[in-house]
Amino acid sequence: MRVLTAALICAAFLPAAASAEEIDLKTGGWEIVSVMPDGQVGPAQKECLSAEDLHNMRMFLPPESEANCTLQGQSQTKTTLELKEVCTGPRSSTLTISIKADNPKKFVATLTASANGTTQKAQMSARWLQDSCEGFSQ
Repeated sequence: MRVLTAALICAAFLPAAASAEEIDLKTGGWEIVSVMPDGQVGPAQKECLSAEDLHNMRMFLPPESEANCTLQGQSQTKTTLELKEVCTGPRSSTLTISIKADNPKKFVATLTASANGTTQKAQMSARWLQDSCEGFSQ
């Protein structure tokens, strides 16, 4: 649950493999809402999405990713993004994220986290609010 919750917060940056095409999302202030496996809707999070964030794709991975975590899979088009992060060591886990953006101002994501023999899934939806990041988490 801890890995999945951290993934939903979306707040760090790790270089990803180069891609000829990147997902088409607007930069600026976004509102992100998560639906946990038990159906509970989490509070709306306000996040700032910069051009660097989009290029690095790190904002979709948990903030506690460490040196023992590697991005083992990434593919993207203008409307989809698939990420897989694998962590080894005492806190071994796998996180898979699938993102679908129908337009540059909206996306939905499915997150699957596996750790200690347990797998959890969650959904996340996001909508763009404004060009400025004023008042949003960086």
